[in-house]
Amino acid sequence: MTDPAITSNTPRLSGSHALELLPGKTVPRFKQPKKQTRLISYFHTYDNPFKGNWPGMVADCVGKTEDEIRILAYGDVSKNWSTQFGSLFRDEHHVLTDRKHIPRKGTWRLIIDPARARPWFMGFELTTPDKRRIMPRHWPQEGSPIPGIGDPGPWAVTSRTGKKNGDRGAAQDLALKWTTAQYNREIWRVRMELGAWWLPETVAPVTLTWKDRPDWALTGRPIPLHEVILDCRFARTVINSKDLFEELEECEHPQPNLIPSEGADLEDGDQLIINALGSYNAQEPLGPMNTPGLQIWHECEAYLFMLRNFSLDPFRENTKATDEACKDPRDILAMAALNAPTYVDQGRQGWRGGGSF
Repeated sequence: MTDPAITSNTPRLSGSHALELLPGKTVPRFKQPKKQTRLISYFHTYDNPFKGNWPGMVADCVGKTEDEIRILAYGDVSKNWSTQFGSLFRDEHHVLTDRKHIPRKGTWRLIIDPARARPWFMGFELTTPDKRRIMPRHWPQEGSPIPGIGDPGPWAVTSRTGKKNGDRGAAQDLALKWTTAQYNREIWRVRMELGAWWLPETVAPVTLTWKDRPDWALTGRPIPLHEVILDCRFARTVINSKDLFEELEECEHPQPNLIPSEGADLEDGDQLIINALGSYNAQEPLGPMNTPGLQIWHECEAYLFMLRNFSLDPFRENTKATDEACKDPRDILAMAALNAPTYVDQGRQGWRGGGSF
């Protein structure tokens, strides 16, 4: 991230509380990321329009370093801070364990981080009408068997050699060697898996068949995907005269609205992840007006491991190639945030071929 384009030490609300924790310092209100068409805005804890527990935040910051205070109170990550989402991530607030807390009204997106040497890593995202982002499923996911493969195992595990971001898990070493069509079919299967509990029973099931693969037939109620976001760094690579966008578009029962991710500077997304994790008052009970902007389903262990462990070396904006065991889940969350997902009223969407909206 570049240096702040605009830096202000004047709080939005009256009084001097905004800089009470860092007297004589400045904190950013806005920063200009590398993508010039975007601007990052900082929502300081004291700015909470519902008058959050500022004294509780002050007490919570006693004894913490300046870098920790900048993150906790002001959402500011300086370049010399090893980015640890765990500074804000709290299981009791950011992890969902009951589906009743996942709204049945929202817009679904799929974010794909494709690769050749390992399985693709994919994340399904639900954006709610109040602009919260919920991540109910990723793929592959430990404990969720893949047909013909079985339980893929963990994506990343605690490192035996002391690496900050862990060691590769069994899921990364799966030698699937799948075609694009096989991945596309698996996306449909997971969409039906999600639709089985998310969609109302009034939604009629659909049956998908593949002309040359009768064993691929699927019946179920797939969640409606608004769009599919692909990491364009790999997806635009031409193989056999076609890139991944073209291959997916030519599959039987293609996924809707394939779009490239916004930019390749995913470190810009780290700040957006931090903003979402900290967009509530942690000292007050959760409720309709006090809920984190990003929440994870408890079975999504790859996300949880990443949020608890992902870090950068000092003065670096990206990870070392030898220490990226949990980078893919971070990339998915960053791509999702950088594409600024919004809620789209499902009532304005219509059925399209293949059972998708």
